Order: sequence, then structure tokens, then C-alpha cells
Amino acid sequence: MNKKLLSIAMALLLAAAPLSVAASADEDTAEEKSTTGTIFFDVGDWNHDDKICFYMWDATTGLCANNTGWKEGNFWGSKKIIGTPVEGKDGIVESYEVTLTEGHDTFVIFHDLTTGEQTFNCVLTPEAIGKTAHMAAEVIENPEDSEKTAIAAVFDDAEGCGPQLTITSTGNVVGQYMAPNANPAKEVAQYLYKRIGTQDKTGVECCSEEKVNKAIEAFKTNANDVWTEFQKFNGAEGYEKYAEKEADVKAILKIQDADPNAPKEVTGTIFFDMGSWNHDDKVCFYMWDATTGLCANNTGWKEGNFWGSKKIIGTPVEGKDGIVESYEVTLTEGHDTFVIFHDLTTGEQTFNCVLTPEAIGKTAHMAAEVIENPEDSEKTAI
Repeated sequence: MNKKLLSIAMALLLAAAPLSVAASADEDTAEEKSTTGTIFFDVGDWNHDDKICFYMWDATTGLCANNTGWKEGNFWGSKKIIGTPVEGKDGIVESYEVTLTEGHDTFVIFHDLTTGEQTFNCVLTPEAIGKTAHMAAEVIENPEDSEKTAIAAVFDDAEGCGPQLTITSTGNVVGQYMAPNANPAKEVAQYLYKRIGTQDKTGVECCSEEKVNKAIEAFKTNANDVWTEFQKFNGAEGYEKYAEKEADVKAILKIQDADPNAPKEVTGTIFFDMGSWNHDDKVCFYMWDATTGLCANNTGWKEGNFWGSKKIIGTPVEGKDGIVESYEVTLTEGHDTFVIFHDLTTGEQTFNCVLTPEAIGKTAHMAAEVIENPEDSEKTAI
């Protein structure tokens, strides 16, 4: 195929690839929802509806789609997956049948074989099935080669299905939609690792403070979270030069060295052995810090009360029957922090359990002791 933007799709594929009414089907499982059908594309001024390719790939599974389903391999190059013009709808092309799965990082590029033009990576979700993508006015810089561009493709009636939010090789933020599993802080951290200390063709730093701040804002993250993700590259496969980049990234993000006198903080999860409760899909973790007055949820410490209708349910640990894992939390030495475990099925609860940073990674279990409620002597907890 024309190689104009092959680098975009291949980079993503390696890193991470209308309603035919009679053909649509919904499949619901406990883990994921899939929808089968076709998508449509309005060719606009391309005007070659008999030569439009649909290139779809699932970065979650590493598979590419063709007209027989999801397959291993690369369906670019000589294997042209050409759409079908829709009878009675001038300029509308229909894809082959495809199954899209909720929560997967799936993308599509539309390609005009006649002119070699392509659209930018467009995020796909099951909502796109039966919907029509069209070309928007936005022309997007190729993330790998700033001298090349692609056209934005958008599904107006499918929320979140449009040009992928990413950072180009020159540090410009393009697109607007993140894939379901994208980690905003990690996206910025990976860019910093790859491009710190480099310049674009005009001599401008690719990781200038201004550009990095714009990326942090666009990805709705913050410098501390980006730094945390960057530190995870230390020792990871493919990140051998971490030590050479650490100081420069720290300076760009304005990260200060930790105060040796600051309270010890440990981030991670805690575990709970539900014992005789036997409802590991409905066990809540209620954590609060009486020192700060904040409560924990699955995004961090927040103001407010996470009791009542806001159920922060733990995750059953695969391979460990009856063990439930909390969301990630940071515990600070010297803070008065507590947890209560709550069985939503029966309403049973444990008594206030003191938490310290030493609890991270450890498992709580229910003891034999039944404790009188301090406020109401007719009530007890475990």
C-alpha cells in the first residue's frame, strides 16, 4: 500500500492496530460486551468509493481484522481489505463484518487506494457499529514524521470514536480521544523518555517545558503522576538508558528530591480474606484518613463520604479463592488511617481497623472477636 502513514499504524500496533441490520448481534458476558456488525465511511471528496480500504486493529489483543474475523499478522501491504459501496447511498462505503469489544483499544484507518490518502488513527468502540465516520476539517501531523499529515475521521454518533489523542515526534499534541486502556501519565512519560534532549527540524526542543505542560494538560494528568510512570521504566525491558534521562525529565517536570524528614509514604493495595462471607464480588473497602479528613476511592484521597451509594468494591484475586484486592492507595506514616471491610450481600462489616504503610501488600482476615459498637451497644462488628 502507499506508505504515507504506515509508520503511524505500525507504531501503534507494535506498541499497543452500518449496522448491517440483519448482521448485528450483542454478546454480553460477565467480563466484556461485544457487538458485531459493520461500520460505514463517508468518502467525502475522495470520490473513489470502489477503492476504499478499512484497516482495523486491536492493540489489546495484537490482532488485525479482515473479512473473516480477527487474525494474527499484518493486514497492510498487499492484502487490501476494500469496503463495499452502499447501494442507494452515494459516497458511503460499508466495511466487512467485525466484532468490537468493550474495553479493547481498537482503531481504524480509512485509506483511498486511488490517491494514497489516509485518515488518522480513529478510536473504535462497540458504539461505532452501525454508525458512519466522516472526514473532519482537521489535518493531523504524523506522530512519527512531522512532514506528513493525515485527515481526522470522526463518528459523530458514537461517543469517543474519533482521532486518537497522541503526542507527535515534535512534541505537538494531536487528536482528542484516548483509547479505553490508555494511561494518560504513561503516555506523556513515554514521550519524554523517547524525545528528551532532541530538537525538531527548526531547532526547537521537542520536550520544552511549554510543550510538556500542554501535553500534561491535554492528557488531563499532572507532573507528579508522569514522574511516577517515568520511574517505572527504570530497569524495564527496552529502557536501558533510563539513568541518562532521569535528571533532564526531573528538571522538565520540576520534581523536587524527596525531603528526608518527610513522613514515609507507601503506595499499593491491601488484601482481605473474606472467610465465611463467601461473596468476593461484593466486598467493599472503606478507607479514611482521620488526620487529613479525606476518604479513599479508586482514584485517590478525596473529600466527601464514600459510604452509602458509592460502593468501592474490591477485586477478587485470580487464583486465590476468597481473597479480594483493594484499589491502589497511598498510606502515610503517622496518619490516623482506618479501613472497614463490608459485605454488600449480607450487610456485615468489620470493626475499624488501623492502617499503617506496613499494611500495603498484606492480607487482613477476620478474627473470632466480635466487637461492641462504641455508639450503639446493641450492634456489633467483626
